[in-house]
Amino acid sequence: GATQSQTSDTTGKTFTGYVRDKAGNTNTCTTTVKKDETKPSCTLKASGTTGNSGWFRGNVTISIGSKSDATSGVDVAGVGSYTNGAIKTQTSDTKGTSYTGYIRDKAGNTNTCTTTVKKDATAPYLNLPSSFLDNIGVEQWNGSTYFNPTISNKKCSGNECTATICLARRVGSFQVTGVNPSFGDALSGYYTYHVNYEMLDKNGNPTVTGGCLRTAGDNPCNYRWTYLYEDRAGNTNTFYVDFTVDYQGFNTCK
Repeated sequence: GATQSQTSDTTGKTFTGYVRDKAGNTNTCTTTVKKDETKPSCTLKASGTTGNSGWFRGNVTISIGSKSDATSGVDVAGVGSYTNGAIKTQTSDTKGTSYTGYIRDKAGNTNTCTTTVKKDATAPYLNLPSSFLDNIGVEQWNGSTYFNPTISNKKCSGNECTATICLARRVGSFQVTGVNPSFGDALSGYYTYHVNYEMLDKNGNPTVTGGCLRTAGDNPCNYRWTYLYEDRAGNTNTFYVDFTVDYQGFNTCK
């Protein structure tokens, strides 16, 4: 009637039974016990084009990253089901979608693992005030005297606005004023923006902002505002304002 118990997990432990008859003859019998009542473990891996702050900026593939079972070994592991090698793909933008991995060992114990994926592949959108063009103006001075340049041909299309500036005289500097556009982002959120002001000379080369030296036969200069906006995922959008800069009486401003 003697018994023994196996309480810990084991890949195989042998037990021996002993028997003796009334005549004194003896014999043995054996059996091997395998025991595994510990759950297996797993982790998920998300792969794709990474952005900033834990966001992805492209399609994301979710797969089993690691799987283990110390005793009986892993039977199946997959994402979304008990299917070996099963994966999932996140194709649409999301602020947070949870995925579950399923794992089962050869003893029948099961477990799950989870991860959350954030995807934003959409560039920030432009908010262009209706008053943007109306509020663009130009001033010119030579240190003591203000002149009266004009600005005309204002128009916007898509992510670019253009206008023509006719400076009053070929002296001093000029300044263009206006209302800044803004950008929004519905998913990862607005992060930062950069503004660059650049004067291009008659040959299209950068020159000192505020200076446009040319003669009547030359091409006009170009003054560009560049707004580069970035969301928290790292997507960017760019808005340009291009000014054709000439002098009153020259070709563009006749």
